[in-house]
Amino acid sequence: MGEIFPEVKKMIGFEQRNPHHIYDVWTHTVKVIAGVKAEKTMRLSALFHDMGKPSAFRLDEKGIGHFKGHPDISEGIAERELKRLKSDNRTIKEVCNLVKYHDVRPYTDKSIRRYIARVGMENFEKMLELKRADTMAQSPAYLEETLRYINFWEEMYRAEKNKSNDFTLKTLKINGEDMKNIGITDGRMIGYCLNSILLKVIDGELENEREILLEYAEEMKKSIG
Repeated sequence: MGEIFPEVKKMIGFEQRNPHHIYDVWTHTVKVIAGVKAEKTMRLSALFHDMGKPSAFRLDEKGIGHFKGHPDISEGIAERELKRLKSDNRTIKEVCNLVKYHDVRPYTDKSIRRYIARVGMENFEKMLELKRADTMAQSPAYLEETLRYINFWEEMYRAEKNKSNDFTLKTLKINGEDMKNIGITDGRMIGYCLNSILLKVIDGELENEREILLEYAEEMKKSIG
């Protein structure tokens, strides 16, 4: 594997020196790979999810290891390597998305809805599977607590899915043309306004109803001049 992916050599024997982990980075990764279904996207996501840890590793004053920013580094590695291997664009996009957000830990209803929006409703079950496998390959001391949170995230996901809440710009009841019609013509400002409105819908502060969103957009126009 190290001949195919050079970063693997850095992972082998790399001790994490963190109470949440009892394995070196590579052993942990192998166990996560074994913990997800034998499906291309899942196995690749498991392979790459912590590949950036050796580069991100830092020790604090107590000698505890931390890996701030490792998901972004891992995502970059995954994108580069999958492109080098000429993977299809859909696989690259899905794997990079799962790797980028695998370590996010939302704790409120609002943050969970935003998390679902980032990952995408269509990929969230895969994210839950990756998170469970990741947790099972860590220290058993924190297992029960972390799995309880993952179960809570799944309950929220099921509830939003049953309500057909797919939080994307495509599902908003207004679009760029509506922004132009009310006088917001700059492309960047249109994008900013639509994304701001989307967050309001995700947070439950606005109903995804056309008239309500248009009214809010009009107010946004007044505030930006």
